[in-house]
Amino acid sequence: MSRAAVAKELVVAQARSLKMPGVVRVFESLARQAREEHWGYEEFLHEVLCAEQTSRRDSAVRHRLRDARFPEIKTIDTFDFAATDGTVSATQIAELARGECRSRTSTTTRSLHPRRGYRPIAARGARRSRARASSTTTPASRTSCS
Repeated sequence: MSRAAVAKELVVAQARSLKMPGVVRVFESLARQAREEHWGYEEFLHEVLCAEQTSRRDSAVRHRLRDARFPEIKTIDTFDFAATDGTVSATQIAELARGECRSRTSTTTRSLHPRRGYRPIAARGARRSRARASSTTTPASRTSCS
């Protein structure tokens, strides 16, 4: 067994005993890259420690998600728009996800009131303007998002 192979095995064993799984995973590939690109000791150490730091951060996120006991991870791609009976439009959600905003002459967006359910925003705004009676002008067009 060559000196390099013995040194590799020692580093992996020491990293395991120090509970550094990120180092164990990337040591061999980073050592090869460091030899090929003639890295200095400091640069190699920096890359190894960055890999360990990333590994610990990822592990902490995984543990927190597991401890939170979420039923399952859901994304907008897996949402069943057919089950909403047309109240949620897939194209409208896709536009919002892309961050597209466009001007509209009439507001078709609905708001959710905690006790009364969905109410059109335009109707709610009309009631407020009638109650105030001081406001005589309203903007001709409204934007769907700000």
